[in-house]
Amino acid sequence: MGKKAKRRGPLTAVPKPSRGMTATQIVLIYLGIVGATIFLSLHYDIALDAHQQPTVWLQIIWFIYYALPWVLSIIFGAALRPFIKNARNLLIAIVAIQIFISFIVSSIRHEYLRRLDQSIQHSRWAELKVLEFEKEIFDDNGDSVIDRMLFHGMFNMKDFPTGQYRLMATLVKTTDGDAQEFVIGSFTVPWESRKGNIIKGHFELNFEKCPEAFKDGVFHLDLDLERLITLDATATKILAVSRWIPFFRTTSWTAQDPDLHERKLPLAHIDAVTSFTILPLAI
Repeated sequence: MGKKAKRRGPLTAVPKPSRGMTATQIVLIYLGIVGATIFLSLHYDIALDAHQQPTVWLQIIWFIYYALPWVLSIIFGAALRPFIKNARNLLIAIVAIQIFISFIVSSIRHEYLRRLDQSIQHSRWAELKVLEFEKEIFDDNGDSVIDRMLFHGMFNMKDFPTGQYRLMATLVKTTDGDAQEFVIGSFTVPWESRKGNIIKGHFELNFEKCPEAFKDGVFHLDLDLERLITLDATATKILAVSRWIPFFRTTSWTAQDPDLHERKLPLAHIDAVTSFTILPLAI
């Protein structure tokens, strides 16, 4: 009798990596390349424009954002048949991720601007009320000549939303029918609407520093209120992210945004909050 054949266990085929798995890996590699490019740009502070012209590094970013997905799709389609189907699916996957990220970031930016616009409109409708405004005269040298004046004011900002505001005082000379103006000072108010309604401030007029025409005459003091639109932490984060999205971009590659930037917004003008006359060599 011949030898009995040895019985072998059931054969199991080694699974080949699926095309979907391979495509997923390529997408992750592509996202890793994009992330590494952004990291290098920020870490080494690489310039993206020079005299309003794109640098070589920015052209590389353009290639990675808009050309590399096509190159990867063509290579992937050529490696795994059918060519058109696989290349198309990979390209759609990469572009869909780009569009999704761009849509999320641009939506956050749009919502922030919508709330900022509402706050600005609220500021325009609010009214600054002068509760008290007094002045003090000082003759520091004792020579019967006014050296400086100090103006104290108390204001009601009940209707104003939270934000940065600046109140500016302008001295206006009305002698001889010609109005001459001289800004004597300003102060900034980091206003929080939930922490009260009243603010206090003062302005100092130093006659040694003002023009000769303002040494004597008939004067009144005007007040101008403006809102300072600043970049808070949220706006800074939005700029930091939105500059890198491939689609729906309004922020430049250098983080310049037509809507998110520091600016001044005039709100109110109060004419002649106080008036006084200064005579030569008189106090």
